[in-house]
Amino acid sequence: MSIDTLMRCSAAGILALLLAGCVTTDDPRKGGFLSAVQNSVLTDGYKQREAREQAVLDRETDRQSALEQRAAAMRRQRSELNQEITTLQRQTGPLDGQLQSLRAQLATSRDTVKREKVELAIQRLQTVKTSLKSTDWQQQSIPEASSRLKEIKAMMQDVTDIAEAAR
Repeated sequence: MSIDTLMRCSAAGILALLLAGCVTTDDPRKGGFLSAVQNSVLTDGYKQREAREQAVLDRETDRQSALEQRAAAMRRQRSELNQEITTLQRQTGPLDGQLQSLRAQLATSRDTVKREKVELAIQRLQTVKTSLKSTDWQQQSIPEASSRLKEIKAMMQDVTDIAEAAR
């Protein structure tokens, strides 16, 4: 063995001892150059760190995807609520016309029960119309808006039933 080879082997051995004796971390930002060299050359530190970071990225990507799906579902629900509100608003006009016509027909009638039913239906229809207009639908949560809309639909059905009974 030549002196040159012996010197190279000794230098490599000393370097290995120095690297092994240093406090290391698998984060190259914290451990410095020697730590980075030791972890990338002598161990699988870099691959392990890369795998951990990839796992975090994958979890966050999955989380983002789930949130986007949830947001899309909420937009669909909000759109369906808006369509139901528009439908109810459109139904109030013809129903109001029918009730006013019934009111006119019964104005001279002696059937006070029917007249009272028509007046009650007109009052409830006005409540429905006011509720549809005054409720700030966009500010309410979807469950709150759905619940409120359910109440208004029930009132609207009552008005329709009363109108039918008064005919």
